[in-house]
Amino acid sequence: MGVAEDAQGYSIQLDNRPVKTPAKNLLILPRQNLAAAVANEWEIQGDNIDAPSMRLTRLSNSAIDRITTHRRSVVNEISGFATTDLVCYRAAEPEILARRQQERWDPLV
Repeated sequence: MGVAEDAQGYSIQLDNRPVKTPAKNLLILPRQNLAAAVANEWEIQGDNIDAPSMRLTRLSNSAIDRITTHRRSVVNEISGFATTDLVCYRAAEPEILARRQQERWDPLV
């Protein structure tokens, strides 16, 4: 198990082969720390893979298989929330998220 870097990003290597998503796309991630965390999820699996325990892998698979191929509709759906009172509900933690919300949403509110 390991992480390999190439021009597209970071891939997880299992038995010297790149891991693929359920839709057979390469599981290539944009950041090394995310790829390392996903690789760790794979590493701690036993003889049987417990997919529900692999949260980052599942999230990454969804981003690659669904969001990448349907980007326009996802952007439109998320943008629809801009007309709601969503910006009034703020996270208390983690601190970095609370700070980002304050920095980016306060000017809009």
